Amino acid sequence: MQAAIAFAQGVRVLQRAYRFSPDVAHRILHWRAAAAASSSGSRGAWSSDQPSSTWPRQPTRAQRAFSSPSSELATAVAGEAATTQPVLPLCERPAQHAVPLTDLLAWRDAAQQQAEAVGDSWLASDPDGPTTEDLQTELSWLLDDALAALARPGADWRPATWQQVERDLRRGGPLADAACQYMVQLREPLEALEALWQRRLGQRIPLQYLTACAFWRDVVLSVGPGVLIPRPETELMIDFVQEAVAANPALASGAWADLGTGSGALALGVARALPQAQQVYAVDLSPVPLAYAAFNARRLGVGDRLTALQGSWYEPLQAVGVRQLAGIVSNPPYICATDMPGLQAEVGRHEPHLALCGGEGLGVDCLLPICTGAARLLQPGGFLALETAGGEQAHYIADVLRHLRRGACAWGDRPASSASGNGSSSEEEEGERCAFVDVRVRRDLRGVDRFVTASAAP
Repeated sequence: MQAAIAFAQGVRVLQRAYRFSPDVAHRILHWRAAAAASSSGSRGAWSSDQPSSTWPRQPTRAQRAFSSPSSELATAVAGEAATTQPVLPLCERPAQHAVPLTDLLAWRDAAQQQAEAVGDSWLASDPDGPTTEDLQTELSWLLDDALAALARPGADWRPATWQQVERDLRRGGPLADAACQYMVQLREPLEALEALWQRRLGQRIPLQYLTACAFWRDVVLSVGPGVLIPRPETELMIDFVQEAVAANPALASGAWADLGTGSGALALGVARALPQAQQVYAVDLSPVPLAYAAFNARRLGVGDRLTALQGSWYEPLQAVGVRQLAGIVSNPPYICATDMPGLQAEVGRHEPHLALCGGEGLGVDCLLPICTGAARLLQPGGFLALETAGGEQAHYIADVLRHLRRGACAWGDRPASSASGNGSSSEEEEGERCAFVDVRVRRDLRGVDRFVTASAAP
């Protein structure tokens, strides 16, 4: 009897908190109970399908899952506020430091030896830690970002990349035969590169933070502490947006929102893919990623069409009077709390937990309010794209979307229908209608069921 009472109370709590219909609330509680039973003694209810934290693809982003920030959450946000401002990515900084090529090669050799000394030792305490091969790859990335030009003394500088230099040295020829005669232009002095590399090896700070470079789709995003590093698999969400607009061209000129924007990757991707979009809103709870999102928007030439808003999910959109959106994209926190201690050190120690943890149980504390809010705010035919932990979590969110009813998610008072005296029968009919159609689970680059997309019912 007590269990039945507790279950009924849980249904009412979900209905009040998220305005779910009773049917959806029952489904959620059953899923949570099943997840709790299957996760006892393990790291998660869907550990075999959740995103791998192995280098270089690691979990994801943005805010907590409360419709209003709690005092604990407000404290976390305040503590996350960084004093540093976004900086230009290393690969875009002016080349002001000329050094002999032989000096750069000597530093490269020393850095390689340091990486080899680390070896695979990190794997002993961190099964997902980078290997020697991974570190060698990162060293090549660092050199490629830092190197700008190459020349013989007295000759003009010509643009060069580390990949080109390394290839020419391996093949032999003029560069290999006369390396001691060449000079290189660097974007940072060798001393700065050495200090950076030592921080990478000594503290396991992500290379993207140290160089302020995150290569994503066809752009380079500035990132730093307090901002989630955008992952390669998230790039697919822009492809989904383009497919949706191709099928429904009216979406191209509407307003879009990226909830939990982080570096602004998705918002910028939408703005660049849809030049006709009237406005793209980048929403985040923390001021740090918002500063980076705005900085990246200005760098990439879409600052006039991207509006950064601070707040929890849909609240800042309501505050500025947004009543309808053509599309919503979100890569929210989705890692369940029990899996947080097992994250790769580069992620767990350095990336913002506010952008990673999706709560207890299924880890859907952020995904649920996004789903119900999308049912309220999307225009008929509007597009929704979500990234999830994959596997069972993805299918669970798809199931929630399929069973959401439009009337259960209405915002505020709806106008009475003229077809009925008091509009009640029309509202009852509206409440029975599904909020979403064409709900689909899509795979990521590794074949995992990662994304959920849907369209608002017409």
